[in-house]
Amino acid sequence: PCAASRRRVIDDQRAVSDGCDRGSARCCEAPLDSMSVVATVTERARDMDSAGFDGRMLIGGEMVAGAGGAWLESENPANEQPLGRVPAATAEDVRRAIDAAAAAQPSWAARSVWERAAVLRRLAAAIRARGPEILDLEARDTGNTIAKLTADVQIAAGYLEYFAGLASEMKGETVPASAQGLHFTLREPWGVVARIVPFNH
Repeated sequence: PCAASRRRVIDDQRAVSDGCDRGSARCCEAPLDSMSVVATVTERARDMDSAGFDGRMLIGGEMVAGAGGAWLESENPANEQPLGRVPAATAEDVRRAIDAAAAAQPSWAARSVWERAAVLRRLAAAIRARGPEILDLEARDTGNTIAKLTADVQIAAGYLEYFAGLASEMKGETVPASAQGLHFTLREPWGVVARIVPFNH
């Protein structure tokens, strides 16, 4: 949800319009790989008019609700009608995400730069392919214009493509430290970090 939308925390036990709650089998999520995220979000968005958007967090390859059971509800700023809800994440959810990412990081780091770049490009292609659906959801959530948001979707995909290409261009230096030895640059990733990212729409 965005700053333009009025928000309120609602208890997990509150029924949403499609009848899903924590105990409903229909709300159980099958594990997803990272390339399924765009499709999953936009498929939920298709049913927004009749059922409301019921968001989840991607943790450990699964789309899950928050550990605390609380939700943030978003309203369409144009008509103040309920748009959907997303989990109100807690410190426990952050820890779960960090632990899941730390478990996955070694296999990601073991991939070649070309393999990692290919994953980023596939994600960029998925965003472009589902662009109209993302635009529809984003416009109703934020109140921004389609023209502005169209550029945002293309920029997001472009950033992924940029970093996919940048990976193979990372260079280092070799310094003749002595007659017998050289100093060289070895680039290693920081690994897993938790970031608080502002959302300024």
